[in-house]
Amino acid sequence: MLLDYLNRLESLDYLIRTRSTGTPSMLSSRLGISERTLYDYLETMRALGAPISYSKRNRSYFYTEQVEFCLKFRKKESKQTEPKREPDPATTKRTMSKLIAYDIPICSDVIMMLG
Repeated sequence: MLLDYLNRLESLDYLIRTRSTGTPSMLSSRLGISERTLYDYLETMRALGAPISYSKRNRSYFYTEQVEFCLKFRKKESKQTEPKREPDPATTKRTMSKLIAYDIPICSDVIMMLG
């Protein structure tokens, strides 16, 4: 259930970023949810800081500022830190290629971590 919710948030983010949501009715149908549920998703995104607006002229939601939606786990630093390993360039390249091939949004701090 939670995974479905997060997948819809990612889909909604993508459609908003590409300004291809259509009307609320079209968008809710596309996502397989009710219009009321769509508004709940949008309010959740706004509560998390997403600057979402709607253009009647273009019939699409859009971000008023450049933002990225990124859900990930971060490793918690321990008191005894281990020496930092340098990333393997070949592994980094393969990982980035997979993320790009599947059109997965990559946060800037992840790019910096991967090298």
